[in-house]
Amino acid sequence: DFYAAIRDQRPPIASAEAGFRALEIALAAYASGVTGQVISLPLTADNSVFRMGIDGLTNLKAGSESRTRRAGIFGLRD
Repeated sequence: DFYAAIRDQRPPIASAEAGFRALEIALAAYASGVTGQVISLPLTADNSVFRMGIDGLTNLKAGSESRTRRAGIFGLRD
């Protein structure tokens, strides 16, 4: 809808703030899957996932039972 909103010169359905929050929730869910921990929101500026997106997941300490790490998702390796 964002492109269409620009093309049609109208406000988008969702605000930039709503998009940011949705992305933050998705990234926190990925981080939780890697670490096995609850990830508090909002993400802080010193959080590698906040700074780097999914590339920042490789900087997290993966939990010993992390299926994400075992599967090698997001570049994580055992």
